[in-house]
Amino acid sequence: IFFPKVTCNPGYQKYDGTCYKYHPDKQTWEAALFQSAMENATLVSFHKSQQEAFVQRLIPSGYQEIIWTGLNDRITEGTYTWSDGTSVEYSTWKENEPTGRKEDCVGVQVISYGTMSDVPCRSEERRVGKGVDLGGRRIIKK
Repeated sequence: IFFPKVTCNPGYQKYDGTCYKYHPDKQTWEAALFQSAMENATLVSFHKSQQEAFVQRLIPSGYQEIIWTGLNDRITEGTYTWSDGTSVEYSTWKENEPTGRKEDCVGVQVISYGTMSDVPCRSEERRVGKGVDLGGRRIIKK
């Protein structure tokens, strides 16, 4: 069996065949999604607890504010989708979340389990990018 080598963009860290990078700059959800796309990435999506635990280790110790994820219900209120098109089979909502009060984007406080909250998309938060497998090719910006 041949497993292709996963090559990450500079600054991204590999876990389980996917590349991740913490970005400390605060942006709206749309701006964060756009900036991720500029790096051939998208906003992070979670599909199992081990993946979420890995992403938690990318965040500076003690940081307790929201980190953008790709989860959102911008198209249909109450129907959540990941920005990378993957299926939603794993979530860790905080108690009494989602509220659905014009809060169409989802962030996570990666300090413990059960930390997803819906947040206004115009809020400025930090993000974790989920890189695309470059199949051995690197994208180098000049």
